[in-house]
Amino acid sequence: MNTKVHIVGGGIAGLKCASILHSKGFDYLVSERQSCAGGHVANWSMLFPDGRESSLLIGPIYESVDSSKILKGEEVLSIKKNSNGKYDSVLSSGKIITSDSVIVASGFSLFDATKKEEYGYGLFEGVITNADLESWFKGAGDIAIDSPSKIGFLHCVGSRDAKAGNIQCSKVCCITAVKQAIRIKERFPKAQVYSFYMDLRMFGRGYEDLYLEAQSKWGIRFIRGRISEVSQNRDKQLVIKAEDTLSSRPVKLTLDLLVLMSGMAPDSSNNNLFLDTGIGLGKDGFLLPNDIMDKPGTTTLEGIFAAGAVNGPRTIPDLIGECHAACNNVEIFLKKTHPDG
Repeated sequence: MNTKVHIVGGGIAGLKCASILHSKGFDYLVSERQSCAGGHVANWSMLFPDGRESSLLIGPIYESVDSSKILKGEEVLSIKKNSNGKYDSVLSSGKIITSDSVIVASGFSLFDATKKEEYGYGLFEGVITNADLESWFKGAGDIAIDSPSKIGFLHCVGSRDAKAGNIQCSKVCCITAVKQAIRIKERFPKAQVYSFYMDLRMFGRGYEDLYLEAQSKWGIRFIRGRISEVSQNRDKQLVIKAEDTLSSRPVKLTLDLLVLMSGMAPDSSNNNLFLDTGIGLGKDGFLLPNDIMDKPGTTTLEGIFAAGAVNGPRTIPDLIGECHAACNNVEIFLKKTHPDG
């Protein structure tokens, strides 16, 4: 299969790149390793900070591309430059996509919360992740969420954690916790909701407003301190121990539900692909840009560009901007290397 641009990944970043290239009249193919497009965002219910349904964002983007050019269930195993100066991408089916340029938009992995054994994920029924809660918001049944009267949210699970191997801030966990805390309070108005955090990083437009609303309108209590231990009592309620670092006092609470805010982590299959291809990796395991300040969307290999959370934790507005930058770089590259089209 031959195309001008091969887009690796059919999540929100890959689809947005396809949409931009489609509007510019470029030939493209998207390969997505999952059986459906949309990535992690498709699994989320409402998006922050405006509460928009994720389908209202993904739907129009998906409809703006040629669906016949999205190859689903196709993982990219390797990308090599051939003798003609083009790129050969070998897919899991054995097919080969030959392209003049490549955009890597293969995303991230959600941190595996079972690695933090002290929090009891996979051990105690009442411990779930932010992704589990979003599935419940979208209609998936979960026996753990049954009219809880006391609910806790724990930030920075697998992020800013040297022991977990991820020292970077996941960027979206704080505001996601605030959004989810408000939504769970809407469902269970009489419930007491607590949010345990290290630092609240409300950097985006509208984020601070949502945080203030969580306190003033919904009565959500924010406690600066990390949970050190989670256990279960005879009634199968969760008993958590923490420290309120602002008051320097220990905290012990009994909860019905604890939501772990699992952060963004590098995808191991991405790393294998990058190492095999020769694309640079940063110390954090995410893709290394050619110039983080001046050349967003570039990689250490000419003709291969990148967009989205494959570059590290990103908000949706962040990655949409990177998609435009990557596509602009592709256009410049193709005009330089293929002036005749």
